[in-house]
Amino acid sequence: MAKDSYLPSIGNIIQVRYRDKEYSSRLIDIVDDRFIILGPMEKGTFIPIAKNSKMKIIYIIEEKGRFLFDCVVKERSKDPVYKLEVEKINEIVRIQEREYYRLPLKVPIKKSHSSKREDIDEITEECEADDISGGGLGILTNYKHNVGDVVDLKILDNEIDIDVSGKVLRLDSTKNSNYKYSAGIAFFDMNAEKRDKIIKFIFKQQRKLRKKGLI
Repeated sequence: MAKDSYLPSIGNIIQVRYRDKEYSSRLIDIVDDRFIILGPMEKGTFIPIAKNSKMKIIYIIEEKGRFLFDCVVKERSKDPVYKLEVEKINEIVRIQEREYYRLPLKVPIKKSHSSKREDIDEITEECEADDISGGGLGILTNYKHNVGDVVDLKILDNEIDIDVSGKVLRLDSTKNSNYKYSAGIAFFDMNAEKRDKIIKFIFKQQRKLRKKGLI
């Protein structure tokens, strides 16, 4: 459970999950412990949500992660804009690491793992990450791993100095001219300090890419 101090701020972009679909919205005010949000739209059309409907609010707090809480619609209006007044009905929950925002990002990686050959103890390879999240990363590699292989990774970026361990969850062929395979790696035995460092790194890189207009 996350602390209720992890509330969204006025002006935050949020996601509204209603009837198994998600819609973009924005928090425009907080009044007497209720949240005033813009009514969600899809392709220019308002999504009608009646009073007493239940839904989920999802949002990101930079350098901390993604959060979620359930709420119920207490009031709705369309003048001068379509907006909903919602009330939180449970505690804020930090979304599980598998749902952390995954940022497409090219980062050099040094990968090592135990060799199955008797004459070699360890195989080391210079790889490249093509996406990263608080729960794992995707890497480009020339080694044909098996699902379940355990690897040690060092992220070779000047802004983060961290060693992590992971497990191979998938391996696919790639058309990349420099690498034969794309591997999905899930972190394990990760302490909170390391995870927070990775999340802060992701948000920092995300801000840089936004300023450059690349995302």
